Amino acid sequence: MKRRISRYPAARPCDVDGPALPHIQVADDDDPASETATDIYYFSARGKAVAERIAREIAACGVALLYPGDRDVEVFVGPLHQVIAIGVGMEATRDE
Repeated sequence: MKRRISRYPAARPCDVDGPALPHIQVADDDDPASETATDIYYFSARGKAVAERIAREIAACGVALLYPGDRDVEVFVGPLHQVIAIGVGMEATRDE
């Protein structure tokens, strides 16, 4: 499946009337309305480099890794893609 990478400013989905932020979107070619796209927002130059890497990985194989040192990004993962946070312990994800 081919995927396309788009770069444009956009408001985050959780912000009503929020500001337009730098944004990278990875969408599948068979989804012209980009309803299943992954949206990556970044907040600094370092975040832009991380966002570009995540976008390339998702475009290549549909999966990306998010490392503990990756900062200044916020990823809204589409239903056909996956982003795996490396270094998150089970204690942090488990409700006690």
